[in-house]
Amino acid sequence: MIHKIYSVFDSKSESYTPPFFQHTEAMAIRTFADACNDKEHTFGMHPDDYTLFDLGTWDDSTGTITQDKIVSIGNGLIYQEQK
Repeated sequence: MIHKIYSVFDSKSESYTPPFFQHTEAMAIRTFADACNDKEHTFGMHPDDYTLFDLGTWDDSTGTITQDKIVSIGNGLIYQEQK
């Protein structure tokens, strides 16, 4: 099965979080949006510092990681209040 790979870029630390896997972009957005709307989560406290990125795909049957280009899916501010 193909899994999409995502990470969140922190503009203050100028680094990416460890990657996470989801089956669809919508699922990754939901996870990110939930964190951006949680005032006790770092993303929710400073949503403008964080941006979600699509890093590529991982095939769990072959172990192959494929990356064409890193694609921004949006800054945390645009996902606040969206549930």
